[in-house]
Amino acid sequence: MSRCCCCHAGQLPRWAAAEILIVGDDFPPFCYTDKAMKIDGLAYRALLMTFERAGEPYPMVRLMPWPRAHKLLQENPDAMTVAMTKTSERSDKFLWIGPYYQAPIYLYHLKSRAVQIDSEAQLKRYHYGVKRGGVDELFLRNAGVPDGQIDTVDEDIQNLRKLLLGRVDLVPFLPLEMSYYSHLVDLRSDEFAYAYSTGAGALHFAFNLNFSPERYLRLQAAFESVRSTPEFQQLPTQTYPVSAAFMVELGPPD
Repeated sequence: MSRCCCCHAGQLPRWAAAEILIVGDDFPPFCYTDKAMKIDGLAYRALLMTFERAGEPYPMVRLMPWPRAHKLLQENPDAMTVAMTKTSERSDKFLWIGPYYQAPIYLYHLKSRAVQIDSEAQLKRYHYGVKRGGVDELFLRNAGVPDGQIDTVDEDIQNLRKLLLGRVDLVPFLPLEMSYYSHLVDLRSDEFAYAYSTGAGALHFAFNLNFSPERYLRLQAAFESVRSTPEFQQLPTQTYPVSAAFMVELGPPD
């Protein structure tokens, strides 16, 4: 995505402003480093389309553990993140553009393990593996699940391995995430099941509250312009092809 940087003497290119610090964590299939060590994913491609439409330079995303990314997002006025779930607790702490992907977050367990959750109060019966500092950890703590029943890690694949080893009972994932990770560990869709939904997972681009208002509005308008295009609508299957039958099995039981 090349751009000409030519300008008349004394003039600045239209995007000459503070560099946007774009942070995120390893969050496949939404944003991750592929085998060629290049960043890819549904969120990243949505970001590329939005920046191109807004006339912004090619976005450079820095992946790091989520607690560090979250800290930079809060402290740097020129910062944004490529993927954050918008919740009522977070709503007024950032500026938002999206969602570019929305689906329920489910708690999955192995079918070989008897798990039944009919209400939020019953969440306290089980042991969970979650990503450190993420929305799932916040949900479980707000539900009163004791600290000793919440294992936190930096990478979601660690949680799925703990599930297979019987070290945790449940792991929270969006359906597209569960599809991605279960393939990595050779876990068939008939070997695990849904137990409970923690709510909707609406993924957005999030910005520091002091982010440039003019730039934010330009990016917001660009996103609204591209979100209805066929290319944008096809991002889920382009970034991670998966059979429709498999995806259906990842959702709640009938």
